Amino acid sequence: MRIVAEPPKKDLRERARKWLILLIASSCVAITTATFTYAYPETLAPIRRPLLLLHDLSGDAALIALLVYLVVHLRRVWRIKRQRDSRWTGYLAVALWLLAGGTGLYGQIFVLESGTLAYRAHLLSAIALIGASGIHGGLGYRRRLRAAGKDREPTS
Repeated sequence: MRIVAEPPKKDLRERARKWLILLIASSCVAITTATFTYAYPETLAPIRRPLLLLHDLSGDAALIALLVYLVVHLRRVWRIKRQRDSRWTGYLAVALWLLAGGTGLYGQIFVLESGTLAYRAHLLSAIALIGASGIHGGLGYRRRLRAAGKDREPTS
């Protein structure tokens, strides 16, 4: 009898969960500070610089957390078959992440003036990323619910 060692799935799941929590927390801070800066430019003018700094730092933290999460997540799910919808929404989310992150880093080096192409690309890709990642997560959760339902014994 030959025993083949498999990577511990629970360990990968826990690591992915920790990085996902960090990603969500830093993204929430980035989204909130961006919303406050955009929606209340006059009211929050005295604290605009600290808000922008917090937005930049939390966006950078989200980029790093997503990069690590993506590596751990792909190690867990890449071999799963029949996940066409989930895979394509994942590709879309990564593309939007690259666009939002790239324009965000560009905005840290050069000024992102309101109305410019880079500003609009950052704003629209970040908003679309929120939706795409929600849809992607929902599709993955649906797969897990279906798998859990198949494991249950029928009730009479």
